[in-house]
Amino acid sequence: MKHLLILALLLFPSVIYCEETLTSALAADDVAYFQNYKGDINQTVDSNGNTLLMLASAGGHSAIAQTLLDRKADVNRVGKSGSTALLMASENGHADIVQVLLDHHADIRATDMFGTTALMLASANGLTNVQKVLLKGKADINAADKGGMTPLMWTARFGQAAAARVLLDAKANLSVTNVKGLTAMMMAMQYGYPDVLNEMIRDHFDVNRAVDSKGGTLLMWAAYYGHTDFIRTLVSKNANLNAADKKGFTALMLAAYNCRTDTVKFLVSKKADVNAVDHDGNSVLKWASVRNNAELIDFLKKSGAK
Repeated sequence: MKHLLILALLLFPSVIYCEETLTSALAADDVAYFQNYKGDINQTVDSNGNTLLMLASAGGHSAIAQTLLDRKADVNRVGKSGSTALLMASENGHADIVQVLLDHHADIRATDMFGTTALMLASANGLTNVQKVLLKGKADINAADKGGMTPLMWTARFGQAAAARVLLDAKANLSVTNVKGLTAMMMAMQYGYPDVLNEMIRDHFDVNRAVDSKGGTLLMWAAYYGHTDFIRTLVSKNANLNAADKKGFTALMLAAYNCRTDTVKFLVSKKADVNAVDHDGNSVLKWASVRNNAELIDFLKKSGAK
C-alpha cells in the first residue's frame, strides 16, 4: 500500500495535494510544506481560479509567497475575476508582499475585470503603506477604471483622508471626472467626508473657482448638501458667499431649496444676500417656498428676505 501511495505521488501529485490540504498548509504558514511541494506550483486551487501565490499574497503569508516565487511561481497569473497576486496583496494591506511581488516583476498596471488597479484598491481601503510602495514602483496615480474612477476618487468615495493626502502629495489630478462627470471633490461632498475635502483644499486651492461645468463652486456644493462645518472652513478661506453659477444660483438659494436650515442660518449670519435672485427672477425666499418649510421661510422673512 505504501508503495502505491508513493507511486501515486510521483505520477499524480495534484491528486495528493488536494485543495483542502493546500489551504490548511497556508493557514498554518507551513513554509516547509511548500518548499517540498511536488505538485504544479501554478495550478489553480479553488473555484475562483486562484493559485497558491494568489492565496498566499491575499492572506499575508510572506514567507510562503517568497518560497513560491523562488520556485518560479507565475507572478502575473490571472484569476477568474481578473485578480492577480499583486491586486490581492494590495487590497488586503500586505505592503511587504507587494514589494516582493514588484521585485519579481509583477505587472503594476494589471487590472481586474472592472479595470481596478492595485493603487485603487489600496486607496479605497486607506492602506497608506501599500500606496507608498506602489507609488515608489511607478503606479499610475491618475489611472481610471471602467467607471472613470481614479485612486483619488476612491478615497473620496470611502472617506479615506490619509490616503487622499498620500495621493495629493504625489500630485494626483483633482480635475479629472468619472463617467458621471464627478470629480473627487464632488464625490467627497456628495458622500459627506469633510476630512477628505479639507485635505483637497489644503494646498493653495482657490476656493472660489468653479468646480463643475455649470459654474458651481465648492461653497455651492457644500450648501446644497448641508455641510455647514466645511462651509465654515471655506468662509475662513475667503469663499465668496454671493457667487452665482451660470443660472444665477447662489449657495444660499441651494441651501434654502434643499431645506438645509442650519446652513441657511450660518450663511445669513455671515451676510449672504437674502434677496439675491437667479436669472429667472426667483429669490431665495421663492426657493425656500418650493419645499414649504415654514421654519425656514419664517427665518428668511425675519432676516429681511422678500
